[in-house]
Amino acid sequence: MDVQYNLDLFKQMVSCNYPIRFSSYDSELNPLTPQNETDFLFDLFISTDKHKEYLIKHSQHFDVPVLFDNSLGLTWAAVFECRNQKPLIFHVMGPVFIYENSSHWIEKELDNYQLSIRIKHQFIQTLHTIPVIPANIFFQYVTMFHYCLTGKKINIAEFDIKMQQSQGIHTTKSLSDKRMTESNPGHLGVYKLETQLMKIIEEGRLDYQETQSKAAYASTGIKANLPDQIQRIKYSSASFLVLASRAAIRGGLPAATAYSLNDKYLEQIDCCTTAIELANVNHRFYHDFVQRVHDLKQRPQISRPIQTCVDYISMHVTDKIEISTLSSLVGYSDCYLSRKFKNETGINVKQYILSAKMEYAKVQLVSTDHSISDIGAVLGFSSRSHFSDTFNRQVGMSPQRYRETHGRN
Repeated sequence: MDVQYNLDLFKQMVSCNYPIRFSSYDSELNPLTPQNETDFLFDLFISTDKHKEYLIKHSQHFDVPVLFDNSLGLTWAAVFECRNQKPLIFHVMGPVFIYENSSHWIEKELDNYQLSIRIKHQFIQTLHTIPVIPANIFFQYVTMFHYCLTGKKINIAEFDIKMQQSQGIHTTKSLSDKRMTESNPGHLGVYKLETQLMKIIEEGRLDYQETQSKAAYASTGIKANLPDQIQRIKYSSASFLVLASRAAIRGGLPAATAYSLNDKYLEQIDCCTTAIELANVNHRFYHDFVQRVHDLKQRPQISRPIQTCVDYISMHVTDKIEISTLSSLVGYSDCYLSRKFKNETGINVKQYILSAKMEYAKVQLVSTDHSISDIGAVLGFSSRSHFSDTFNRQVGMSPQRYRETHGRN
């Protein structure tokens, strides 16, 4: 694979839409590309917020892009070009703004960085050169950026997100009513796209990316005049979550499942502290609802009560689930539920729960650094050996072997 050719072509294609900066660093994060004063300034922000330290420390995660932002709302993406399974070059795309902020507010926030008057003035002059890109569009660019450098296709849920935590700053302020109205008067086109997005959930269509991208261009969310930009985005996410959960119910998802998912994702939204993290949660819950409705329509032989049990198991896989809990959930006797569950799914309840636990364990082994003992304990196994023996019987290899084969060493 000709990485340099791919990278040059990608840069040219992206420049057709946005003037995004690209820079490269060696394995110690020393710049490899010539830097002018503007490049030096942005590099200074990356260093000041300790993002360089984070990249070096977590360089073993080179198989996925790393996204990070700062208190000014600047956002970057880093992708590692590797050789012999070791990071060789850090390629960085950005900075960009994925949500628009007022120049006045940014100038005020700059005081927290203790910059010289000259550097602060220089940055203010470069503000107009930083593109504002809808989060969903920027994330799509990141997946393409990663593919150009590694040849691997990934989705947004796999990104490694470094949340902005420096200096205790977690808020950004919104645009004035006048500027927000000028940028998207009357929410033009939003209702039509919103209807399309909900229809996709109802139908369980997995080809939703194009419509989702259009929606990102049409609106940046509610336009209430709130002093806290992150709070405004949270309100937008919560509103969209409610619409999505109700669309899933119309698509056939049991109401109990939809409401439980709504509660789970609302808690995740509330815990978010950055725009990047909120955008990621939005993507996860939208895909989750679409996928669940899609699966329902692919398995019409499964009745709603049994689907309710299946959904309950998937959402409580780390709990100890008794057949009596499931039977109470759908109003069946234990005996009748056991017989009906096996008739419709092909396996008994105990086997289904065990299979769900093994699927959860696979994800944890591949995507986290949790110890095998901890993963087994969370799933309710009495010891590492008990978990390993069970995993080996169900999957055909040990947890350690699975991690080495499919995930991080």
